[in-house]
Amino acid sequence: KRIYEEKQREQREKQERLEKVEKANVEADSLFKGNQIDEALRKWNEVLNLDPFNKKAQEGICLAQGRLREIRACEESKFRVLRWIEEEEGRLIQLKNKMRTGFQLYQEGEFRKALDTWNELGNEK
Repeated sequence: KRIYEEKQREQREKQERLEKVEKANVEADSLFKGNQIDEALRKWNEVLNLDPFNKKAQEGICLAQGRLREIRACEESKFRVLRWIEEEEGRLIQLKNKMRTGFQLYQEGEFRKALDTWNELGNEK
């Protein structure tokens, strides 16, 4: 009888562990689909603590790590573009100021200086 009870207890524990694994995998999938990548990774690691060879969790972790690399690459690209835009905005301000200077020279009758100033604008890149 004792052996039977022990087997029953082991069977229950195994079933509970399988249910926890399945539940955590479903939660991790949902988190991943919702772009909560860090939380999904945490859940999949919970799965691996319960079942170290769980294929779904292993594959999920690979997917999540790939997504994190993509996110990092996007962030780096975004910051690079923003820096470039800021530099270009500064350059445009300088060009506008030069244009205004040329216009002021034109209004003052300094046509040659105005023309030279505006021609410089065409040569700047």
